[in-house]
Amino acid sequence: MVYLLNEYRRGLATWMDVFDLSDTYQREVARRALTSELLLRCICAFAAQQLCLRASGEIWASVATNYYSQSLHLLIQQLNSTEPLRDTLTAVILLGSYEVLAAQGQEHHRHYEGAMKLIQIQGISARSVGLDRANFWIWVRHELTIAITNKMPLQLKPSDWNVNWQERETEEDLLSNQLLWLVGRAVDWVYKDRTPLEYRKLLTDTESWYTGLSQHFRGVKYGELVEDGLSRVYFVVSQTAAAMLWYHLLHLLLYTEPVLQDVAYTAKIQEHATEIINISISDIPDQPYFKSSMTQKSNN
Repeated sequence: MVYLLNEYRRGLATWMDVFDLSDTYQREVARRALTSELLLRCICAFAAQQLCLRASGEIWASVATNYYSQSLHLLIQQLNSTEPLRDTLTAVILLGSYEVLAAQGQEHHRHYEGAMKLIQIQGISARSVGLDRANFWIWVRHELTIAITNKMPLQLKPSDWNVNWQERETEEDLLSNQLLWLVGRAVDWVYKDRTPLEYRKLLTDTESWYTGLSQHFRGVKYGELVEDGLSRVYFVVSQTAAAMLWYHLLHLLLYTEPVLQDVAYTAKIQEHATEIINISISDIPDQPYFKSSMTQKSNN
């Protein structure tokens, strides 16, 4: 169990905290697990399932399944109890992440829906603090991944996220979450809204977001060109690499939308697709790619 907790803190928790400089899942969730049987078993199930993906990882399969079953049992008990739902949302998010790794689509969908209901019941939003805030933005990333994969609008509209952005923001996590809000608006425009006014406003807001970034957030290209004119990108803060992947994906969503198809967009599509590849081939710690790997698993 201690081994799994350490694996969680060294790897999975850093992925969950990719847009959270407070390291909530590495610190607060790990601390709470010491006094919460539910969180402890959720973490162990999640970590064991991640170990299953490694070479010779099949030895962890039964461990992951066992902890997962225990977690579900404890979660059901808590949901049926009259006690306050402390740590329930965190547990649901951890179990949902486990199910993505285990390719359990139906179970993941149920927990994804359950997380949204808990968020609404408890009044959690972008303005929440601490663990509630961390859980909200992790759920948003799940929501975006599912919507893009299934080509559908969001269940919780970005206008209902209760955001409150500050001008000239410099904190990497806040800027990254602001970008997720822009991506959410893009997803809803592509799969639901389609009004010209929202499209123009979205492009203006995205350009304003990008213009306000420092160079270290955008990344700096380095070294010689590799094949096909690709070049690696250096990021001082690795989390910003993940944000820039979302930034380029946002543009691909808009420029490849059939309603907007225009010959003038061909070069833009190629430009943003190339930048995604540039970031992907760069020497960056692996946590920024966690969302990409989750998207791939959802596609599978």
